[in-house]
Amino acid sequence: MLSYNNLWLLTESNTNAVIANFTNLGLASCNLSEFPHFLHNQYELRRLDLSSNNIQGPIPSWLWNISRNSLEYMNLSHNLLTGFEEASVVLQWAHLTMLDIRSNMLQGSLWSTNYFDGSISPAWRNGCNLRFINLSHNRLQGQLPRSLANCSMLEFINFGENQLNDSFPYWLGNLPQLKVLILRSNGFYGALRKVGTSKFSELQIIDLSQNKFIGHLPTAYFEIWDAMKIIDTSHMTYMGESDIYPGSFPVFAYENYDYSIIMNNKGLRLEYLKIPSTLAAIDFSCNRFEGAIPNVIGNLKALHLLNLSNNMLTGHIPSSLANMKELECLDLSSNWLSGQVPLQLSELTYLSSFNVSWNNLSGSVPQGKQFDTFDSNSYKGNSGLCGALLEIKCGKFETIPSTPSTFTDDENSGSFFKINWMIIMIGYAGGLIVGVVAGNEFTKRKHDWFVKTFGRKQLRRQRKKNIRN
Repeated sequence: MLSYNNLWLLTESNTNAVIANFTNLGLASCNLSEFPHFLHNQYELRRLDLSSNNIQGPIPSWLWNISRNSLEYMNLSHNLLTGFEEASVVLQWAHLTMLDIRSNMLQGSLWSTNYFDGSISPAWRNGCNLRFINLSHNRLQGQLPRSLANCSMLEFINFGENQLNDSFPYWLGNLPQLKVLILRSNGFYGALRKVGTSKFSELQIIDLSQNKFIGHLPTAYFEIWDAMKIIDTSHMTYMGESDIYPGSFPVFAYENYDYSIIMNNKGLRLEYLKIPSTLAAIDFSCNRFEGAIPNVIGNLKALHLLNLSNNMLTGHIPSSLANMKELECLDLSSNWLSGQVPLQLSELTYLSSFNVSWNNLSGSVPQGKQFDTFDSNSYKGNSGLCGALLEIKCGKFETIPSTPSTFTDDENSGSFFKINWMIIMIGYAGGLIVGVVAGNEFTKRKHDWFVKTFGRKQLRRQRKKNIRN
């Protein structure tokens, strides 16, 4: 192993030289400017590291054919690679676990931090051993290749920030090890229906934000996402850590390769350079989901982040969200939610970011514990909310949830009003109406009803009696 020694490695070809077959070859940071020629005849490589060199130009076609039956790890990252010698690349390695080509200048159609365009090649055949795939921040188009379903060891999939156009890939739900699925900022569309046996049984992090998904939130999935229900702090590790080669010294980054993601958290785009193995998150923001937030989502007790903002959700905020004791970020802003902010949410002692702005909420805002740390921006755009934080005094009925009001003129003398948006106490004794009235709108309606029923003359008499009393 010659990596990270500030060496200059000469790779001039010599037809008389005999090079032994290597199993592990580390040539990172050796000032290489081209691919070593002796790699042509390597048939037993398991791990090859050519990262952090000055290798320029396209990746040669012969490189995809070396050590077909043995190669598990190849790292070409942090070079000056510009593309591929072949227009279409098919991965031939039966046992490949990780291919790292980030931090280059790659262009062309393949399938991060490069500029791939075109469609994703269906390169994964039966027996695919990939655990990690990250092709985010490119210009990939078309659909996800169904051959990904052959990679039964996949733990991490990130196709975020591309131009993909496909329905929800429910078929990925049969991958038994999948923990992270990032499809953010693409053109995915349609409803999130559970189809067949797809379960996503080990899924902990899913980011579908900034797409074109429609329909109701996926209750069927919330019910079976067991990995988001279990709080296990007994093994505090990071996703991607591996001990596949116990006893070996860490020459290759793969032996301790940490997964990383970028998610919207607390109003910021934060990069997790390492993902704690306990982290669980759902981001469905900036889509077209509608209907109510299902109560069953409260069973996902291990969630740290829940972002359902910028959709068309209606109904009340379910109090079952208070069951998510690990929740740190809750964003329900820019929807059509109504009713109160459940007082039970004040029991979420880890909650450090909370946003329900721009909805149709009413009543008093919760107080105490974490809610004393939030400012008025968490509630703006809800004209019915009140409380000391908003400098709006709550009336007598602020704890009553509000729904749209209805009123009819043709009521009989036995029922004065038909109001659904608040509880009104009305008594009738000796011609005296005793009422508790809230709001100018209701006062006007009461006035109009009285005039229509008894006339303006009777209204004046009633006012005089009220003054005398």
